[in-house]
Amino acid sequence: MKKRQIRDEENELLKEYGIQAEDIVNPGILECEKGEILLEDGQKMDDLLFLVRGQVRTLIPAEGKKGLLVGRFCDRGIFDDTALFRKNSTSHIRAVTESEATVIAMPFEINRRVLLDQPPFLRYLASTFASSIDQAMNSFYFQKYPLEYEVCTYIAANRTDREYALDIPKMCRELSIGERQAERCLNMLCDKGILSRGRIGYRIEDPYRFEEYNRGMFSPVKKGGRHAG
Repeated sequence: MKKRQIRDEENELLKEYGIQAEDIVNPGILECEKGEILLEDGQKMDDLLFLVRGQVRTLIPAEGKKGLLVGRFCDRGIFDDTALFRKNSTSHIRAVTESEATVIAMPFEINRRVLLDQPPFLRYLASTFASSIDQAMNSFYFQKYPLEYEVCTYIAANRTDREYALDIPKMCRELSIGERQAERCLNMLCDKGILSRGRIGYRIEDPYRFEEYNRGMFSPVKKGGRHAG
């Protein structure tokens, strides 16, 4: 990880976060490689970090495990913005780069009051807080019922009519699950009355309960990219 002075065009990107860049004291730039830890749980927040290029995931660490995924960010994101509202300046998350990344590092304590006096920035935070809660809840659902939620979100993203001719091998490849696992999951969803078997595939038998499992966490594969989970 290398730190350098911020360029004018990078400083201007702070406006996308609702920040008046001219009021900010001594921001810098971090140039990061893939796999670098930007923040660690329990670390003192010397800088508030603003992603401007690359991909970063945030986790709640767990002993002996990689941690519970709570968010993924591409080209924009703040780590750890909740520290602005806590009495101490300690991070409560781990933030790890998933690609090369460029991050604005804003000295935390000297800029805290400036940031909290900027209404556009506070509106931006309110929006991201709501999104973070949704992401955290989605992660919880996958931890509790991983296959049921993955299969239902896959069907919801790919079906074109009420009865869906499910290509099970393709679904298994895209979700990275085994075919026997998928078959057991589909049987269970049918036993619960959420799905039923039709002439050419599967039907959504109970749309209300189906939507309880469909948390919008799968997007169809796009050319040149990967599905978003």
